[in-house]
Amino acid sequence: MAPIRPDAGTRIQALTMLQNKTPIAEIIEATGYKERNIYRILKTAKERGYDPDKSKTLYLSYVEDAPRSGRPKKATPEVEEQVIKAISKNSTTRELSTQKIADMISPLVKGGISARTVHRILRRCGYKPCKPTRKPSLTKENKIARLNWCLAHEKWTLEDWKNVIWSDETSVTWGGQRGRIRVWRTSDEAYQYHCIRRRWKGFKQFMWWSCFSYEEKGPCHIWEEETAKEKKEAKEWMDEVNKLLEPHCRQEWELATGMRRLNIRRNLGGPKPKWRFSEKTSKLERKASKGGIDWYRYYKVILEGKLLPFAKQCKAKRPGTIVQEDNASPHAHKHQHRVYNLWQIMRLLWPSNSPDLNAIEKCWFWMKRQTTKHGVASGVGQMKKDWEECWARLPQKKIQEWIEMIPGHIQRIIECEGGNEYREGSNPNRVR
Repeated sequence: MAPIRPDAGTRIQALTMLQNKTPIAEIIEATGYKERNIYRILKTAKERGYDPDKSKTLYLSYVEDAPRSGRPKKATPEVEEQVIKAISKNSTTRELSTQKIADMISPLVKGGISARTVHRILRRCGYKPCKPTRKPSLTKENKIARLNWCLAHEKWTLEDWKNVIWSDETSVTWGGQRGRIRVWRTSDEAYQYHCIRRRWKGFKQFMWWSCFSYEEKGPCHIWEEETAKEKKEAKEWMDEVNKLLEPHCRQEWELATGMRRLNIRRNLGGPKPKWRFSEKTSKLERKASKGGIDWYRYYKVILEGKLLPFAKQCKAKRPGTIVQEDNASPHAHKHQHRVYNLWQIMRLLWPSNSPDLNAIEKCWFWMKRQTTKHGVASGVGQMKKDWEECWARLPQKKIQEWIEMIPGHIQRIIECEGGNEYREGSNPNRVR
């Protein structure tokens, strides 16, 4: 005997309940059918010989689907499997249109397959076109460094993270629009490797810097182009500092060179090394930049003027205060190490390309959303003002929520073996 299809069994159930004079509301709840569909089932059964007044016997022929004419369906389970396999192959196939997917599958299907059929298959299987998830690119070395960092800080409690001052810059674009790229994915594939598009940092319109800790919101700064007066002051300062540095650097160089030559068992050919004060021998120099932020500007404006005074203020309340900075060249310059030592402030070592481990990164998205939710600013000047006002309104409770996410992110990165294929948020397991 052929098995009864689920639809047919439910229709027989509906007819049986009608025979027993069950209220229509209960039938709807039990079967999931609408009222008009229930009476349509009854009407079809009567047309096929069913008489509820004379016979209590229900036959499958009363309710089963009638044979349908027309061409056989192309969307067989085998074809569905080929379509899903085709789009899941790599990042490129995730972006293909339904027509291109159909062109790929057609040679494998008798009679070919249309783009419309591919679209129906994808939607039926839960796929829909979505924006690709954006994440920074990670090399193998980046993943190892991230994993090691997370393992080293896995046991940190919230009290430990309260000692950290989080700082960073972000570029702010006036009137910028997000891309309209879409990828085919299911609802639980948002952080699958091929559904993520990596982003790289860039400079647009103006740069914003700010910092905060768990208990206090720190200062902020908008970078402007360096003036001629500032450049002149920078040169004078550097000449003066280099005069003081050169004797000390020369002494270190002569000591290092002498020790190195003592370890050589044979005579070296060529002239004896001569002292030359240059960047290689620790001379402070500025590389040409087009209005960018180099180590000197970061030291003078941010470290000396804003970040380290704020750190001293926090350290008075929390002696274990440390400062987090990423590995951008203005932050990692050798002069900054001397400055931190002079101020007696510790820094938190940082793995490259890890915005998901920086609590202040969440702040950029929040501020960009807040400053544009009523429309784009009328100009760059207004946009700068909007950002300053938005920073002043930023609730400390929101900052605390971002910092409290860090332990959860550490656990997810360990699970991903240093990767970033996960959702960043208060509940990392949640997928939009």
